[in-house]
Amino acid sequence: MKKSFLLLAGAAAALASCSKTETTDRPQGSAIGFAGAWIGHAVESKAQNDANITTEGIDHFFVFGGYEGFNNVFGTAEAGEQAIGTKVTKKAADSWTYSPVRYWVEDKTYDFAAYSPDLTDVATVAADVANKAISFTNFVSDKDHQHDLIYANVSNATHEQKVQFSFSHALSMIRFTFKSAFGENTTLHIKDFKFYGMSLQGNYSFQTDEMDWDGHTNSAIESTAFTNSDLEISGTEEEATDDYLVIPQSVPAQTMTVSFTAEIWTKGAEAATKSRPISVQLQTLENGWTAGQCYNYTVTIDGENLEMKPIEFGDPTVTEWPNKPTDIPVEIPM
Repeated sequence: MKKSFLLLAGAAAALASCSKTETTDRPQGSAIGFAGAWIGHAVESKAQNDANITTEGIDHFFVFGGYEGFNNVFGTAEAGEQAIGTKVTKKAADSWTYSPVRYWVEDKTYDFAAYSPDLTDVATVAADVANKAISFTNFVSDKDHQHDLIYANVSNATHEQKVQFSFSHALSMIRFTFKSAFGENTTLHIKDFKFYGMSLQGNYSFQTDEMDWDGHTNSAIESTAFTNSDLEISGTEEEATDDYLVIPQSVPAQTMTVSFTAEIWTKGAEAATKSRPISVQLQTLENGWTAGQCYNYTVTIDGENLEMKPIEFGDPTVTEWPNKPTDIPVEIPM
């Protein structure tokens, strides 16, 4: 993904019990409507479209939900079956639509869970009826599948107002920022970038009291690494960045590797003044990469990195004036 994170919404509370005098499901007369979606912990990123969903940019989401059964109103698949839920799309500001329209039932409270974007080719989606949640099995986040994943719950909703989701990002964003310490009249090129060692596949589901990740598998190797186009930093620019979405996971020592070739070009040069392949293993993070967070790894390239020996000047010496000057008599003509 060229260019380039977020706590989850709280899990749904238990479904409220129905009235003991309720004998039939009577429509309230008002349609179940959805308000504009809000996405927390926005991070500026070069990622576009489904690779980075924002409050301003979201135009659809998928809903499961209902009463006394969670997915008996929105989303029809039984637990364990493949489903995408009911698609809700944006018409205008604070105006969202879906079909067919569902209506509130009197004296019922509803639980909803929603996600975005469409994950048809990325994961197996299913309703988790027992936990009033959604499960995502074998979710893939690799160099060819850079999809954001946002998720939210709403509990105990009633007909008094539209259903409004507060989404959180379920993935981690990894950013690499390259800086040049060479100054003006130079151009730094970052080529052949590779980032690997992380798990590319996992399961996102309700665990204990919240949504979380497990089942990590399929570790990236050099041949399946994240890559990017060449970066170029002129002497008048400060930095260049690239972003990648990964599954939240632990970051143990000697696991995640970043490799690239750094080239420094001087003004007017027809070829690189110096070029060197560099490989670095990322430092251990105690809590790993967590959902909804952006981690910015900053790389500054200078002459020492490229094993360049700078032209240096030592302390100058100055020949002292002689203690006794040379006497030259001046002859005056007669």
